[in-house]
Amino acid sequence: MKVAIDGYLFKHSTRGMARFAKVLTSGLGTRAVTLEPSCSEHSELYDHGSGRRPSFPYWEQWILPRLAKKAGADVLLCPYNTGPLRLHSRIRLVLVVHDLIFLDKSIEPSMSRVQNVGRHYRRVVVPLVGRKAFHVVTVSEYSRQHIIARLGIPEARITVIPNAIGEFWFQTVEDKPVARPYILTVAGEAPSKNLARLIQAYARTHRVMPHVQLVVAGVRPAAHSHFQKLAGTLGVEEDVKFTAFVSDEELRSLYQNAELYVCASLAEGFGIPVLEAMASGVPLACSKASSIPEVSGEVAWYFDPLDTESISSTMIELLTDSTRSRSRVQRGRSRACQFSEANVKVRVQEFWHRVSESEAS
Repeated sequence: MKVAIDGYLFKHSTRGMARFAKVLTSGLGTRAVTLEPSCSEHSELYDHGSGRRPSFPYWEQWILPRLAKKAGADVLLCPYNTGPLRLHSRIRLVLVVHDLIFLDKSIEPSMSRVQNVGRHYRRVVVPLVGRKAFHVVTVSEYSRQHIIARLGIPEARITVIPNAIGEFWFQTVEDKPVARPYILTVAGEAPSKNLARLIQAYARTHRVMPHVQLVVAGVRPAAHSHFQKLAGTLGVEEDVKFTAFVSDEELRSLYQNAELYVCASLAEGFGIPVLEAMASGVPLACSKASSIPEVSGEVAWYFDPLDTESISSTMIELLTDSTRSRSRVQRGRSRACQFSEANVKVRVQEFWHRVSESEAS
């Protein structure tokens, strides 16, 4: 069985979907070939000098199927929540669907045109591709149930393989002296991350605990001014700090030196930062929504993500009772170990064994 892998993001991302794809393809060895835009010999598709790639839809719907056929693939793995509508009849599609957030019309449009275009693209493509796929892989039981209900895909054709966390995140870093204690969140500008409400909740918290600041990692620099303006209207512009891009080493240090980690998301397919925070040994305040309780279990304190008072009161409770909040930290580390790369790779090997058996039958 030869597996072709859509490697569009492999050289451009080390987190999220790309990281999951690398774990999912571990152990395939010589059975796998990674297809990237640079695989094409046509200069108009990939400029090796500038590093420009074709647009993702053009790559996915036109170039990728041709390269998979040329590679003689039996299986094409598409790990980015979407896939090609047409494939050669001999090629079976394994589609990774992390979440169906793009189908949730209760979540407002993003400030990013690219994100909105991607959302509409997936709304059209994913239901069609998902029903055609030989098998669907997803990252949580929450997402599996959502896929069954929204896309009508039979349960037998869906496998849950959670995101994995490496030993790196459990390693202790040297305590850094910080000018002010801080609450940390790792979020993006997508409306599903609920950052605006978190800033509003932080403003309420700041009235009680003005010495604690909010540090936000993960938001693109172009979107900083939007959220800084909101913080300014709430009187906390100087107390909300947005980081530039940080390496994994810097992010691990941010986790471990934080007083509290907050995940305020309205929807997550899994919630990798929650897992990283547990491994890093920081107390958690989390949204009681979608997959998040499935990941953090009884380790986190939960709030209603639509209620800024609920978010704020939970943060204040944890910040004012450090003994109580720290009591769950060790349990968080133990829970994070359940998602270790070693444990997840066992499930990965079992999955590919089943695919190989079905391919042979």
